[in-house]
Amino acid sequence: MNEKQQEFENLILDLLSPDNKLRIKSEENYQNFLNESPLECFWYLLSMFESKNEQVISLSLILARQIVGGTSVTKSIVELIDPKEIETIKEYLYENVLKQESLYFKKRICDIICAFYSKQGLEQSVEFLDFLKELVLNGKEENKMVLMYLIQQLSLKCSLSVAKYSKDIIQYIVSSLNSNSAQLGLYSLKACAYYLLTLNENDTLYRPLTELIPKMLQLIVCFLEKSQFESAHMCMREMIDTMVFLPKFFKPHWEQTILFFIQVAQKGISQVQIPEEIQFIATEFLVVAIEFATGLMLENENFFIEIVKICFDLISQVDPNEESEDWDDESETFSSICETGDFSLDRISTVVGGDKILPICFEIIPELLKSNRFEERFTGLRVISSIAEGSKEIFENKIIDIIEMVLPFFEDSHSRLRYQCCDTILKLLNIFPSIIQEHFHNEIITGLKQLIQENDIYTQIKVCETIVIFSEDTEPEILKQYVEELMINLVDLLQSDYIKLQEEALTAITAIAITTKSGFQKYYSELIVFLLKILKFSKESKYQLLRSKSIECISVIGSCVEKEIFQKDATEIIGILINYLEEGKKNIDESQKTYIYTALFRICEILQDSFLMFLEDILPFIIESLELDPLAIELSNLNKEQNKINLEEYNIILDTNSQKKIAIKTSLLIEKADALALIYQIPHILKDKFSMYSKDCLEIVLPLLNFQHQKKIRNYSAMSCSQLINSLLLNYKNNTENENENEIREIIHTTFKLLLESILKEKKISVKITKIQHLGQILKYCKNFIDSNIVNIYIKEIPNLLKLSLQRKNELENAEKDKETYNYEKENKRLKAIQSEIDLNFSIIETFKYLFQYHLNDMIVVFKKELFDFYIEIIDERYPVSFNEMSLCVFGDLIEFSNNIGVFQYYFEKISHFVFKYILHQNHSIRKIAAYIIGVCAKFGEIHFSSLATESLDLLIKSLKGFSDVESDESLSANDTIIASIGSILFYQKTSVDFSYYFNIWLKLLPLSFDELEVQHVSQLFCSFIENEELLFFGQNYSNLPLILSIFIQTIQIPNCKSDLKLNIINLMKNIKQNFSSEQLNEILSSMPQEIAEQIIKL
Repeated sequence: MNEKQQEFENLILDLLSPDNKLRIKSEENYQNFLNESPLECFWYLLSMFESKNEQVISLSLILARQIVGGTSVTKSIVELIDPKEIETIKEYLYENVLKQESLYFKKRICDIICAFYSKQGLEQSVEFLDFLKELVLNGKEENKMVLMYLIQQLSLKCSLSVAKYSKDIIQYIVSSLNSNSAQLGLYSLKACAYYLLTLNENDTLYRPLTELIPKMLQLIVCFLEKSQFESAHMCMREMIDTMVFLPKFFKPHWEQTILFFIQVAQKGISQVQIPEEIQFIATEFLVVAIEFATGLMLENENFFIEIVKICFDLISQVDPNEESEDWDDESETFSSICETGDFSLDRISTVVGGDKILPICFEIIPELLKSNRFEERFTGLRVISSIAEGSKEIFENKIIDIIEMVLPFFEDSHSRLRYQCCDTILKLLNIFPSIIQEHFHNEIITGLKQLIQENDIYTQIKVCETIVIFSEDTEPEILKQYVEELMINLVDLLQSDYIKLQEEALTAITAIAITTKSGFQKYYSELIVFLLKILKFSKESKYQLLRSKSIECISVIGSCVEKEIFQKDATEIIGILINYLEEGKKNIDESQKTYIYTALFRICEILQDSFLMFLEDILPFIIESLELDPLAIELSNLNKEQNKINLEEYNIILDTNSQKKIAIKTSLLIEKADALALIYQIPHILKDKFSMYSKDCLEIVLPLLNFQHQKKIRNYSAMSCSQLINSLLLNYKNNTENENENEIREIIHTTFKLLLESILKEKKISVKITKIQHLGQILKYCKNFIDSNIVNIYIKEIPNLLKLSLQRKNELENAEKDKETYNYEKENKRLKAIQSEIDLNFSIIETFKYLFQYHLNDMIVVFKKELFDFYIEIIDERYPVSFNEMSLCVFGDLIEFSNNIGVFQYYFEKISHFVFKYILHQNHSIRKIAAYIIGVCAKFGEIHFSSLATESLDLLIKSLKGFSDVESDESLSANDTIIASIGSILFYQKTSVDFSYYFNIWLKLLPLSFDELEVQHVSQLFCSFIENEELLFFGQNYSNLPLILSIFIQTIQIPNCKSDLKLNIINLMKNIKQNFSSEQLNEILSSMPQEIAEQIIKL
């Protein structure tokens, strides 16, 4: 090395320095040199081949590759120098590939060569062909590997097939597989697969390359026979990777390949003792084949049946004498064989669905469950839970029979099978909670009570986990029957010396409290003492999760008692939490902070305005979490930093701005998101009482709308914006002496514009949806307070937002599908993406109601000019139902929220044909929206709707009769809306119809109880009839009164009936009673059910 080269090597060493200041300074020096003399800098980097420091060589090669490729800041060297100079550089690189001893360095030089060809294109070159031949003829295995690597990279980056090297390349690839080297075989397979991606399937060169498959299988057999299992494993792993991205590669030898892997998975290779890890990876290949080439795999049913049986066999490999601490599939020592079978079967059922896998499994399961052998009974139970999630739709029809097959195992003679029964029930409860709880609550609780009394802590832990899932979704009335018995056992478990058991018992208690609410209050006093004791005295790190669970439990049981009872303990509880947060600046576990923040939200919900007294002390911690730097580190700097950080705590992501991979500390992201959740939740509860903090919080929250490293943070930022704005507005409206109107307007305008800007930049559709929803919330809260010029910016963007979304949806729907290599994972992702675009459209449409209501003049201009033609077209049934639904929603909102008779006349005429037609639609969502529009038109159409009122009533009644035997949630909700619309027509168009006739029909349809909004709407209509002293409402000689009073009583008993509505109904019933003599009242009550009559008397 000469003196200048030595100086440059020192510069590279400084770039590698752990000294942060020195490294930053050297990065500046390097960048300056590169900007001034890119070619000279490049040659200096290549001259570092002569260095004796491997780190210097490695970094130099990476930097040289960057210079050739160029970055967002610097141009590629290819654009800056003469083509002849480039040829000289490439020849120099060819020479050094051959000279270098290290395979790693050879590959890095190849990266530079590929970068040149990626920029220039790969034209035919004698020098390049000579270089390829030299790599083959040289004889060194490393050079052949480099050749394969080069083919792979060139195929990826510059479509190698355009060059005229194909014949030579095929020869090189095939010849390299003839060596019995696993590593070279892997490089060859990968090169072949990537090269195939550049070819058309009809290309004459395509078929010869697929002949590599039999060669690869022979190579694996050779390794197995020689007990070279590591080499065999490497080859099989490479074949799995190839199956993932190019399943067609295997098509010409599909049966041979699948049959081979089935034999290996069944340990059926003659004279070879196949170890477990080879059996596992063979099974993995078969499962991946089902996932990524579903169509091909299902063509041969026998193959599919054999693979399912392999999974059964793996699951049965379980030791009946295994210690209970190893039973759980999350334990480190749980049988990996059984777990492999379980996980494989779960994945298979998810891909193929219940109609394919259930018939096979349930031919085998009943006999297994009857067996005297432990392993077979265990397998039967385990398979049921393995396939349930993936087979959900078909499984649901059989769930009652299946549970009846499982329940007897609570009584099995083998403790492991009693445990497995509990585990199977737990997993099925996760998937089918309501059916199981409704039909088997008594049997399940009885079984759990028996198990919890067994003297085995791992069984008791599993019981607690099952109680949690059982409690989460069950009806409160069902669970209340068992609370006392369960609590006796769970409180006993809290006294255990085993911390994990205490944690699970606390989780179970919390779940029961969440569901039973006020039914749990008798346990508050006993539990709060125990829980506070844990928080005060269990300070060691081993109790960290127990403390967290205690914090969660305190906040939940606090919501089960009256505010005044909890408030007595609140100061002490919040004091402890603040102490934890204070101590946490030094050593708190970030997950505990999540529990604390969630608890503070619940406590705020309980205390309401009384929470304000603590807010001054709590808010600084929340703000501190919001301002956290997530410590992003560029991946290229990780080697320099890794002696200071634990890489397991970091997540590797792509920085969308710099396009560089970075490592980011996940725990800090979670803490930041949790703090943002509170900034959304607390103002939502405290409303205007939070307003004094809203402005400062907005200053912190607004920049996070574009926080790129976690979508949850962007979501909560948008949600917080709407609540903070609402808090400011409510305070302004409630404070008559408020003089800061201009400041509040400015804050609203700034927030609205920044939120809109972030919507337009947002790439994640789910986040875009949340942001649009909360932009709509701001429109709702602000009404006319927000300036029209600001809102108009959004209105003008609406057509483009919808257009781009529909373009993406169409592209997804038109994506090419290959039945033979149908890929479940990609197809599932595609379908979810389509649904996301539909949801995005609906989120935009949801904002229309506020625009029609408060900004009609601006919105109607854009609607007529750019949106009307589209929505009137997609209302037609030749379009998908989701499009019909969108259109109906738009026109319904336009008529309702514009509250303009001119708008009604113009637009209802355009859509009335479809509305009346869709009242009888088979899709319940469409029926519901069509009925809603009719109800809206009855109200806002005035005399212009009167000629259609009777026809509308007849259609609505016909729709109810047509779906009277359908009891799905969707149908019940649609029926409630239809009944509400009948009520609206009777109230607003009573003189246009035969009121008595239709009113009697309507009364018999009441009360509603399913759709909460419609319950409120119909009940208010009911009250209005009485308040307006509508005599027709009561019927001749008050004949309707018994039924009216019965409906009122049933309505106030609905759990979600609002308190103001309930009070209004009670007052109306009292007034009705006062208008009748005792004799008249007794006569009316005598015609009513006794239970209801007694309740009316008590009023």
